[in-house]
Amino acid sequence: MTHTEIEAKLELSADDYERLRQSGELIQRIDLLNVYYDAQGTLADRAITFRVRHTAGGDTEATLKVPTCQNGATRTASETSWASCRLAPRLDVEHDLPEPLHGLLGDLGVQHLDRVGWMRTLRVVVSLGKGAAVELDRVRLPGGRTIFEAEVESDDPTALRSAVQAILAVAPQATASRLSKYERFTHALSSNCVSMEQEPSSPRWKTT
Repeated sequence: MTHTEIEAKLELSADDYERLRQSGELIQRIDLLNVYYDAQGTLADRAITFRVRHTAGGDTEATLKVPTCQNGATRTASETSWASCRLAPRLDVEHDLPEPLHGLLGDLGVQHLDRVGWMRTLRVVVSLGKGAAVELDRVRLPGGRTIFEAEVESDDPTALRSAVQAILAVAPQATASRLSKYERFTHALSSNCVSMEQEPSSPRWKTT
């Protein structure tokens, strides 16, 4: 399934992340393991993300996200997702991925996708009132650094602005996030010279 995703993403300090967690009504808590694939940096060079996402409950979803525009904290992307995908060191575009992606990746000269590595995220969804459901992410980057983000997705620009204002009311120091998680992942991977050869284990965080 392909759809257009419109989201606002803000970087948070650890203190602002905790304030937002405590100020909102808890809706959901999700442990995520994101496994990333690329073709010698072809996707990363274009800010495109291909990931296979696993949740602690056992669900798996593969997603190709292609950015179309960005305005401050708000970014728009074409997103294609499907429910199952082989978790292998290398994926064959023609045989392992759904047909709508063959042409798109083929135009980039991509025939195979190789596993780059993985990253864990603890996602807490909270309601800040007035219909603002905010995803608060605690992300563990390669090398051990932890970052914090707030994300809101909506097709309604007014609702998106309202949600961002609700976040800033609690976390006024929050700033627009101009990098995707995959971009942060690749920067951390290269700067820390981290080896990702070991197989990823199931999603699990030791603390809540």
